[in-house]
Amino acid sequence: MRKVLSTILILNFALGLNSCAGRIKTSTLNQVTTPVSTAPSTVPDNFYDDSYNLDNRNSFNTPVVQAQPNTQMGVFKVDQDTLNDWQAKGIAVSGGTIYVSASDTSGLMKKGTVIKMNSSDGKGWKNLASSFLGLRHPMDSTVTGLAISGGTIVAGDTNGKVYTIDASKGSVKTIKGAGAIDVASGGGNFYLANGMVERADASVSSRSPLGALSASSGIEQTHKVMYML
Repeated sequence: MRKVLSTILILNFALGLNSCAGRIKTSTLNQVTTPVSTAPSTVPDNFYDDSYNLDNRNSFNTPVVQAQPNTQMGVFKVDQDTLNDWQAKGIAVSGGTIYVSASDTSGLMKKGTVIKMNSSDGKGWKNLASSFLGLRHPMDSTVTGLAISGGTIVAGDTNGKVYTIDASKGSVKTIKGAGAIDVASGGGNFYLANGMVERADASVSSRSPLGALSASSGIEQTHKVMYML
């Protein structure tokens, strides 16, 4: 009886495809094979004892499916400079542009900067926070993370200061006081982590503690949710 019903169903399915006047091609229908488990349905009483053979115990494991890794979109060099040796410290992305805070501790003149490049191909590289053809750098090598909001970049520094950088012109302003390990932005404000979490406007002229929140490493805000390390 089951074979008869199966035959009828297959015939009906074939007739249904013919009635579509070629709108559905059978070549586009993929057969799906349901995996069949070969593991025993019951577990021996001594499965968790030392007396049970480890090789047999491993036979109960379900085969691991190897996942495909994420495709890497691209690798962009932070240091595309001739005179300096830039090492990345923090990163922010806005409007198709990558901003990287970086430091150079290799030479006698230890310094920091903010580098910008296109997020699509890594081109358009520019030593943003520099002047005099890249010879002068007002930021120190102790620069840390950064964030951008509008046209203003705020970068932290562990040596008792914070920098504001014009995202288009590259002009740098140093605000001395409490430093910052990392910086995040959201809702027109900047959030600075330096043990506690402080909120500041774009000028970073005044900072106020944000409740009892604390962050000793990193900070990020997205969709009204703040993440802290």
